[in-house]
Amino acid sequence: PTGSERTTLGGRLHAPQLRGVYLRGNPIPPAAAAAVSSSASLAGVHTLAIGGRFPLRVSDLSDGISVDLSDAGLSDSGAAAAAILLAKNPGVQDAHFGAGALTVSGAKALVKSLSPGLLRIHLGGAPGTGICGELAAYRELQEVMLPMAGLEPADVPAVMNAVHETAKVQVLDLTGNLLGSQGAAAVQAALCRPGCHLRELRVSACGLGDPGVSALAVAARQCTTLRILDCRENGATATGASTFAEVLMSLRKGAGLLSLGLDTQRMLSLEARVQGPASVQFTGKSLTDISAIVLCGAVLAGGNAKSVRFTQGVISSFSSVALLLQSPVLEELTVRSCGLKSVDGLCALAGETAAVDSAPSVLEVFSAENTGKQHAGSCSPSGDATRPTMPGTRPGMEHTRPAAPYTSSGTRPSTPSTPRQRVDRRMIVVAT
Repeated sequence: PTGSERTTLGGRLHAPQLRGVYLRGNPIPPAAAAAVSSSASLAGVHTLAIGGRFPLRVSDLSDGISVDLSDAGLSDSGAAAAAILLAKNPGVQDAHFGAGALTVSGAKALVKSLSPGLLRIHLGGAPGTGICGELAAYRELQEVMLPMAGLEPADVPAVMNAVHETAKVQVLDLTGNLLGSQGAAAVQAALCRPGCHLRELRVSACGLGDPGVSALAVAARQCTTLRILDCRENGATATGASTFAEVLMSLRKGAGLLSLGLDTQRMLSLEARVQGPASVQFTGKSLTDISAIVLCGAVLAGGNAKSVRFTQGVISSFSSVALLLQSPVLEELTVRSCGLKSVDGLCALAGETAAVDSAPSVLEVFSAENTGKQHAGSCSPSGDATRPTMPGTRPGMEHTRPAAPYTSSGTRPSTPSTPRQRVDRRMIVVAT
């Protein structure tokens, strides 16, 4: 159709036997597409193909509770046609729209056509700039998903205002939007406002950096309803991880984060913060220096762990787990098969520094009594360790055998077995 025919086509769909209308590949403007859709919805049309990769099922849009157009590849014309059908459906609770060839006007038409009782909206890849203000009209919203929606820091206040106005939003996904530290500050301000009930926040790959990650850590302390926080792929370093560790230790049990993502492909479970088991083990490639710092904070928050083990990870420095040495109950700490290259954090307790060029297979260091001042064994540049003097040791329970030096093969030479007497001390076992 060309010329005036494009605007009158919608008025000609009166054949009662008509079931399908296929108009793809024609440059139909959004107004004409809306007219076609309006006329088709009054007739017996089941399928409408206009402005998208796949046909629209009229019944799904006009009667369905859940609408998924994420793969329809809608253009603005397709969005106008779909909006007419959606506006006549008061029961839509879940709407999922994809990128396609939508512009801001097409996305707005879709959002404004939805039922006031909408519970979940997903605009994956659709342009989010300019439509965030429309979300505040939906008072029943529980989930707002805006991944890769082209949002900028200036758009964040409108999104967070919608979250605050509805007071029922529990899940917010802003993945893949370049928010930066400015956007993170806006999210922090919203999370700290009274009445925020958000339980899950996803801001991975948003260019937050350490300033943005630290801002969200502070927000997690204030918003005690927040349980899941995904900050992966934001360039966080030990600085941001340390902020999170401090926050975890400050949260009261039963409130706050249970799952956190920083630099790994997997989310970190923080159940140890709440359950406080006596023995904790972390294993797998998801263990890195950054994740280890966070997990140490979770263990300290639990307060009961006497034995902590890190295995099969990628932890390069003992300083990443040194936070655990603050625990008054820790008896054993193991870092095994993690590629440990430095014991700087351990030697710092004795005021020394050392890098392990060829790390020993096992390094045992004993500290003072739990009630006394912390001490660590001396660390030579070669990585050998000796047992330190233990102030306050009871008579008759002193160490009678110094630690034997390591051989070139990384093992201790055999020595006569001497029963080791139990004293009130901490034992740290580090193995590369």
